[in-house]
Amino acid sequence: MFEKGQKVSFKVTGSKVAGGNLYFQIKLRGSEYDIKGFDFQRKLRPDRLECIVKEVDAQGNPELAQDLASIVPQIYREGETYEFRVKGDYHPIGHYYEVSDWNGLTFRVPVNRDQRLNLNQLVKCRVRNINGMRLDLELLIAKQDSGIPLLSLDRFLSLDTSGAISPHMPAMLFNRLPEFEEARQQLAAEDPLWIITTADTVSRHLTEWLNSDLKRNKPSDSPYPVVNHPHRRTPIL
Repeated sequence: MFEKGQKVSFKVTGSKVAGGNLYFQIKLRGSEYDIKGFDFQRKLRPDRLECIVKEVDAQGNPELAQDLASIVPQIYREGETYEFRVKGDYHPIGHYYEVSDWNGLTFRVPVNRDQRLNLNQLVKCRVRNINGMRLDLELLIAKQDSGIPLLSLDRFLSLDTSGAISPHMPAMLFNRLPEFEEARQQLAAEDPLWIITTADTVSRHLTEWLNSDLKRNKPSDSPYPVVNHPHRRTPIL
């Protein structure tokens, strides 16, 4: 019988990517459960998952998620400096901002009463202490200017003057694939760093896209436009 808040360890039996998200499979009572993974686990695949029971339904079936208290120490080290992005507005009670990392984890960083940060602003913080799933952060650098000009999607794609690839295809992928959601939000907010986020997204997901495409048997099954090649099909990015 499971209880809310209970911590349970499971052996990983498989993994998959769906909707741009990584999921690990575990087995419980003869059934398979999908547990959402984090970005850093795309390269560092775990053999076991430390999970926590979020809820239990009327039949006694648990809703499971990875235990953040086991995840945070795998990503961060005390005394080290990391980059975060400002996620929301200033909280006058407590004098802090919420910042998020590249894994989608959210933390608080305290600021001076007269110090203000902007939404999506990139900041560098030192980890003073790790307490379970929480970080005690010290704000070191708040980058006011990214040094990158704000370009529209069409303008950015027009920088390729080789003519090798039609700009229509990359634009369609950017607007359609869920992996580019963060970059699309940044572009809508006129944040010039959307270009960096796009490049980072391609770097992180390209291997998965290629492997997923190669596993398909029929060209019509692929969600990605393909290059006409007798032996290989590759997403055009």
